[in-house]
Amino acid sequence: MSLALAKRLGDVRALMAAHQPKLAMAAATQLLADARAQHDKAAEVQTALSLGGLQDTIDHTAAAASYRAAEAAAEERGADLDAAGALVGLAADAGTDTTTDFAQAHHDLDLARAKLARVGGNQAIESKLSMVEAQVLVYENRFGDAERAMRKSLELATQLYGPDYPLVGEGYGTLSQIVDAEGKHADQLVDSQKALDIITAAYGELHPMVAIATGNLAVAFKAVGRLDDARRTLQAADKLFTTLYGPDHPSRAAIFANLGNIEMRANNWPAARDDLEQAKAIWIKFAGPMSAPVAGNDRDLGDVYQSLGQIDQAIAIDQEAVKIYEQLGPDGEVRLGPALDDLCEQLLVKQRYADALPLAKRALDLVDAKPADANPQELADAKLMFAKVSWETHGDRAKARTLATAAAETSVEPERKKLATDWLASHHE
Repeated sequence: MSLALAKRLGDVRALMAAHQPKLAMAAATQLLADARAQHDKAAEVQTALSLGGLQDTIDHTAAAASYRAAEAAAEERGADLDAAGALVGLAADAGTDTTTDFAQAHHDLDLARAKLARVGGNQAIESKLSMVEAQVLVYENRFGDAERAMRKSLELATQLYGPDYPLVGEGYGTLSQIVDAEGKHADQLVDSQKALDIITAAYGELHPMVAIATGNLAVAFKAVGRLDDARRTLQAADKLFTTLYGPDHPSRAAIFANLGNIEMRANNWPAARDDLEQAKAIWIKFAGPMSAPVAGNDRDLGDVYQSLGQIDQAIAIDQEAVKIYEQLGPDGEVRLGPALDDLCEQLLVKQRYADALPLAKRALDLVDAKPADANPQELADAKLMFAKVSWETHGDRAKARTLATAAAETSVEPERKKLATDWLASHHE
């Protein structure tokens, strides 16, 4: 890398460290063009990697283009470590964006892993790779595998950087999301608070990672029933995101969705509906109407409409969620089972038992095909739903009770466990 370009790259990284993303992005974009014009592949690789990291929080499509450019230039130089780093970035964009491609994400991770093995490994990139792998597995609802990958990442990062490094804090944030799905909410609160403390100490109050960590802590407060703390913390996260990116940013969709979930926990259904409708409008704008975030939002809205007594609307919006996941193919199929169960719940209210039966069977088959520790609550819910529908359609009632008993035994959420035990208490052979 020429001395002049190296100095400019240092200036870009200084702007990144000073939390000046717009200035850094403009400087990196011009530097990348100049590096290409001068045929300086070393500068091209490092600048494209930096540009991809800047774009990750704003435009995943642009970030992926930068990472592909970095990988191509690294391949030309025979720089396996740089190519591996670019592939990890590509995997994150493919597997954790609003439009996911899990097969491509795992392909990129496997290729990065092979390149690392070829050069004898690199602990820093291996730690990042394991973290991205965990994040992809979270999007796939494979939480047992995600927890193992994330703990490996944290072990490597802590050994390499110490316990107070930002990457360690980011890792605890991801871990908090995983244990949330596993029903380990006390651990979730500890991990999310630790993440926020580490990241704030490293970056100061006004930083994208601090905003994300603040939102994670709010979700943890909600999970343990501290709803006032959850609202207050979400509002703080929203203020950070708005200050950093302005009012028109997809992060605000997650804020409104989480506020809606808080109101659902508080049985404040009109407020929950309003928050979730706002979230949906933002998701449609940024991810499109047939995207996974819209489908997930629809599932919550279906529960809200049911609680408001608007069952026909609940059925319609749950049908929309199912349709979206079906159209997304294999990447939507990972979340299709729970969406089918949601729709079955609405159909049961309308006593449309025959319509619900094939959907409940399909949901159970989809969820049961996953690893046993992928999402135990999801499997318990599918078993209970099939038991309910089978009972109402005069199927094998002994088998229905067996499935409901398994649901009660394996539920990780106390409220969901109670649903199963209450059903068993009121349904005898």
